[in-house]
Amino acid sequence: MASKKLPATRSDVATATRGLRAEISKTARDLRTEIGNTKQELRAEISKTTQELKAEIGKTTRELSAVDKKLAVAVANLEARMTEQKTEIIDTIRGDIHEMRNAVLEFLNRTENDHRAMIVHGQALSDAQVQLKDHEGRISRLETRPSA
Repeated sequence: MASKKLPATRSDVATATRGLRAEISKTARDLRTEIGNTKQELRAEISKTTQELKAEIGKTTRELSAVDKKLAVAVANLEARMTEQKTEIIDTIRGDIHEMRNAVLEFLNRTENDHRAMIVHGQALSDAQVQLKDHEGRISRLETRPSA
């Protein structure tokens, strides 16, 4: 036959309640312990990660510092080359200006000499024309004179 279960008594309920409370209390302690362990693990992992990040930041800072120094040297070299090229360009321009000035002065001197020569030549031509007229006049008088 099947046995029937009898309803629980107060004592049965109290015993079951004590057992449940003990089990809940043990579970709560276990959870607190597990939470504490997890916190410690997280703190350790965070500390480790922080140290790794600090090391990486230090390395990156040193690398950037080296790059900054290289850039500073490159900029200084560029500035020196630009200054040198600027000086060369200025010297070249000054030389060209000096050559052009000399060429203009030489041209002006030649033009002035040519102008003087034209004046002298013109004067000589005028003198020659006067002398030619004088000769023509004398020749005409000689031709018109009766032959003796």
